[in-house]
Amino acid sequence: MILTLYFYWYSSRVAMEVISPEGLRNDGRRPHELRRFVGKLCVSAEANGSAYVEMGNSKILVAVYGPREVLGGAGRSKITQEEACVNCEVALSEFCSTERKDSSKNDRPAAEIASAIEEIFESAILTHLYPESQIDIFIEVLEADGSLVAAAVNASTLAVMQAGLPMRDFVCASTVSLVNDEPVVDLNHLEELLVGSILTLAVMPTRKSRIFLDMSSRFHLTSLEVVTKAAEEACEKVYLEIRDLLSKLVEYVGSRMKPES
Repeated sequence: MILTLYFYWYSSRVAMEVISPEGLRNDGRRPHELRRFVGKLCVSAEANGSAYVEMGNSKILVAVYGPREVLGGAGRSKITQEEACVNCEVALSEFCSTERKDSSKNDRPAAEIASAIEEIFESAILTHLYPESQIDIFIEVLEADGSLVAAAVNASTLAVMQAGLPMRDFVCASTVSLVNDEPVVDLNHLEELLVGSILTLAVMPTRKSRIFLDMSSRFHLTSLEVVTKAAEEACEKVYLEIRDLLSKLVEYVGSRMKPES
């Protein structure tokens, strides 16, 4: 009985810290609202494709190289004659977070991001067109303020497409949690610390298919459909932002290619 009362007290307290009585979160958003999305393409002259993305205060820089010959390292063990392998390396800047972390603890989020990116883009890129080769995705987290895997996925999508690598579809990602039975999307770092379970979802929006799903802990079965639907709706909003950025790039390149009259 005491544990039950404590659970409800703690849950209500967390809910108050995440969503105010006025229905606003700590950064002024409504539960269903995404943070400001800013994207830039062609930010590195050396890379085949590159992108910079801000999702709120989370800032990600991605450079894509390849397809190219596998020279060694992690890619050598994964090489096949049938398709290219995708290798991802993630670096977290020393100043990316206000928390003090030693190098061993800093390796875990980087490894989680790299593993997710490799899994997602090995499925999304038409790797069978590039047998016995490697595609390298280098990610630098400049500032970490929550939803890092989702931000890295969205930035990588822009960089891969700018590199001209054929993909089955766009890949868009977002996070969601549940506070007082209400979905809260695109979590910032403070919200990640306060809430319980967090779901990260990546989808192929035009195919209406889920390509990646990860939960920090379990949701109740009755809640899973609610949070998944909210995450899909958030991904659709991200897709519109990414599509708009790429459309502007195509228009710009097309205008530069027109012969002068």
